[in-house]
Amino acid sequence: MMKTLKKFQYAVAAFLLTVLAAQAAVIAGVVSPVVTFPASTFVRPPVYGHDGRLYAVQSTGTAIFSAAADGSSALVKEDIPAAYTVALGNNNGVAAPVVNSSGQIIYGVGQTNSTGQACPRTVLLTKVTHYGKLLIYTPWAATDKWQAVSGETLGQDICPVSSMAIDKDDNVYFISATLAATGKHIIYRLSADHSALSVVKEFAVNANAGPDLVAKQATEGYTPSALSIGADGTTLYIATSAGGANNLGTLSRIDTTNAGLPYEVLRTVTSTDEGGAILPYTTYAPTLAQAGSRLYYAARTGGTHTVSGQKQGSLNSIDLSAADVNASFRLEYDFTGGTDGYLGFGLGLYSLQGTLYGVVPGNSPIGVGGTAGAHGQGYLFTFASGDATPTNLRDFIHTDAVGGVPVPALAKGLDGNLYGTTQYGQPGGTDGAEMKWWRYDTGSTAPAITAFYPEDASLFYDGEVLKTRLHWKASNATACTASGDWSGAQPAASAAEGVEVAVPEGTSEYTLSCGEGESAVSRTVRVRASGELPPLAAIGSFTVSPATLKTGERFTLNWATSDAASCKVLNAGGSTVYTLLPEELAGGTRTQADFSSPTAGTYTYTLSCTGRGGNVVTAPLSVTVETAVVNSTEGGGGGGSFSPFMLLPFALLALRCRKA
Repeated sequence: MMKTLKKFQYAVAAFLLTVLAAQAAVIAGVVSPVVTFPASTFVRPPVYGHDGRLYAVQSTGTAIFSAAADGSSALVKEDIPAAYTVALGNNNGVAAPVVNSSGQIIYGVGQTNSTGQACPRTVLLTKVTHYGKLLIYTPWAATDKWQAVSGETLGQDICPVSSMAIDKDDNVYFISATLAATGKHIIYRLSADHSALSVVKEFAVNANAGPDLVAKQATEGYTPSALSIGADGTTLYIATSAGGANNLGTLSRIDTTNAGLPYEVLRTVTSTDEGGAILPYTTYAPTLAQAGSRLYYAARTGGTHTVSGQKQGSLNSIDLSAADVNASFRLEYDFTGGTDGYLGFGLGLYSLQGTLYGVVPGNSPIGVGGTAGAHGQGYLFTFASGDATPTNLRDFIHTDAVGGVPVPALAKGLDGNLYGTTQYGQPGGTDGAEMKWWRYDTGSTAPAITAFYPEDASLFYDGEVLKTRLHWKASNATACTASGDWSGAQPAASAAEGVEVAVPEGTSEYTLSCGEGESAVSRTVRVRASGELPPLAAIGSFTVSPATLKTGERFTLNWATSDAASCKVLNAGGSTVYTLLPEELAGGTRTQADFSSPTAGTYTYTLSCTGRGGNVVTAPLSVTVETAVVNSTEGGGGGGSFSPFMLLPFALLALRCRKA
């Protein structure tokens, strides 16, 4: 079994590295198309995976799409197993994803809780049997590709919304829009091994939160709208869109290495300076980014320019290194509502190698007026503190290959480039709503590790040294060096089968450094080996009813399993005749009556179940099929079938004659 899985993993790794090796040439400063989605397929913003591919969750939460970031492969759709989906009634239920050091993609799904009450911003959700979830996806895994961390299992009422953030130790931070009855918004932290959920900060939304939290609204703010981890990898920056002395929001930070998690207000937004409230949260990406020593943020209703009675927005910053951070405020740019656009539809900000990039989405899907860019369909820009205006890098329009109206979110690639999504394209010469992924080449010639990932993000330690394989690809470098829990000189790209490394109990860190001198780049991946084996899969019963039947009849298989990750019914030849649905793996007995009776003979069926730790258990049974007896009604003279009772009168007559 393990050899088969490893062969599968090698094949996947070979494919991924082949794609990376065939990267198409890109021109610095050019925005290029990556892939086009089918019509009416809507996805959340992408993330750059550690295997050199872009990944995005469909807005319905039912599938995940991927494609090579360099545009060299077709779009791939992978359906998400039913156990990890939610019946979403709108497109606000999928929170923006993050990627941890093992290459796992983590995103949030907001849904209703077990009492049937809906979370704020997700009032149209229809499934009422669970709290919200965090989903963990390992793209190249042969087994256990999906994991779920739910509010129910961890005992917390969570409803993930907006952006998420991840620190250098792989702890994940997210905003939970909890039930109105609790009166709170909460920032949670999920531990790096996904086993614990803890409260980082609570904010009062209404009086139900209690007088202590309500009293803090005027100083700390409330309704957290964006999260961002600072350049040090540990400081969590928080923007709120309400509260503070002027009820326009606040900027704060938390030192996540401090056990007390002290909450420090850095800036209270004012109508005089920013001119309006901080952008509220969206399911796209944070409107909060650190570039150099300055933290940038946007005020949707800010600035001084008013069009049709509405302010057009402002880009602002504070200096995190200043003795008085609040006083270091700077209104960086005051949007006019002309070709520079306005922020009513959001503003995506991202910092890459100390440079601030942003996307203004525009408001004209098919080019019939509007603002933001030469075509009214949005633009990509870069900005440095003190610049008079943003530097326009690309005007978007729906009639070209890149598409128009960009989503206000950007993804940073390990290759040093930026990636984004447009919402409108022009297939076949007619207007249509095909979404597209695009790439902005920053022109960096510095060494980059464009892919680096382990085959196994986590293993189960049973006293023996475990092993996994590492895969990588570097650009602008001829050699690399391994350090941490492995060592030695390494080539700029691993072979297709990867490099085998030992994984002792605990967390192992494997660092790869490529290039030389000050331009060298390093990345670290982590593999966790737990000393606690997961529960073993078990089959409580596997029976058939009836066990003996006639041809043409049907039979029913019944089973009861526990702690199984997957189960299937096999025939005598080993082929799968039925795969248990995810909801049939939680225990109890389920009946499947969709088996047609074969011809006469004895048949064997086997229930095979696999546990999360890899153990496989089986249970066989036999079904006997007999040929059905058909009574004949054919023959001349209208005669029917013969019965011995028809001789009874003759027997009685013979008996009387004998007595006479």
